[in-house]
Amino acid sequence: MSDDADNAGEFNPLHHPAIFSTPRMLSAESAWVSHVPLAYFMIELARPRVLVELGTHRGDSYCAFCQAVAQLQLPTRCYAIDTWRGDPQAGFYGAEVLKSLKAHHDPIYSGFSTLMQTDFDSAASQFADASIDLLHLDGHHTYDSVRHDFQTWLPKMSQRGVMLFHDTNVRNRATFGVFRLWEEVSAKYPSFELPYGFGLGIAAVGAEPPPEVLRFLHSAQSNADAVRKFFYEMGLRVIEMQVLLRTSEQLIGQWNVLSQWRQATRQPALAQINISEIFQNPEPLARAITQHLTHLAQNDLKLRQHLAPSAQPPAS
Repeated sequence: MSDDADNAGEFNPLHHPAIFSTPRMLSAESAWVSHVPLAYFMIELARPRVLVELGTHRGDSYCAFCQAVAQLQLPTRCYAIDTWRGDPQAGFYGAEVLKSLKAHHDPIYSGFSTLMQTDFDSAASQFADASIDLLHLDGHHTYDSVRHDFQTWLPKMSQRGVMLFHDTNVRNRATFGVFRLWEEVSAKYPSFELPYGFGLGIAAVGAEPPPEVLRFLHSAQSNADAVRKFFYEMGLRVIEMQVLLRTSEQLIGQWNVLSQWRQATRQPALAQINISEIFQNPEPLARAITQHLTHLAQNDLKLRQHLAPSAQPPAS
């Protein structure tokens, strides 16, 4: 695409390098990670003064926002709001989830970001009306709940306000109703939806949204298939990293079992696996995992052979 085309409003990803950033944080199970490139892009476009996320859980989306803020050196104040206890839809969990998130978040982002452990309604009273530029809604997903969150937080949105809605394309679960709210919101405000990754909707709800956001929304509506294909392919890159991370965690589990066995049988110790180093160098990651898995498979065979005699019934 030419510069003239981009200046006229046509979306050109080459003019938005934040999209191509590699995430510093991924969890192994999050369904949100396919939208990480879009998160980087929205921070670059909206350049929010205040960002709020409702529903953070493990922190993949929120840390993506924070990473972009840090990378772009923006003066944004960020707030993640969650009880960090879970709910009937997402499941319930213990304190370990917030503890793990804080271990990554606090050393890097605590200078401009706050993790608020509270419910959404209690948090709303702590934000002035017309103070939030970018809001991500990803809490309880029934129609009544998400509509309540939308109505509660809409007055908090500034003239430049932009909202993101997750799970706009989940239609086969009886308790999920975000798609119904999205139909209402998208009919009223400039908007665009990415249907993959359970759906992510972007809506410019403020009276004077950032011109860059409006240009993108108009361009995306005009070139919907191409824009969706681009962000889908970019999201696949992050999903592949997540799959490798999941494999790495399984590898660590195998390593621990076999390492304990070798120690118990007084064999030479296995070489220590440093997953963080592997994950920070994604290019050789698959090769490294293959080598480790081959090594562990050989040790697993030895372990089975070692245990086999004791598993045999005594001779009669």
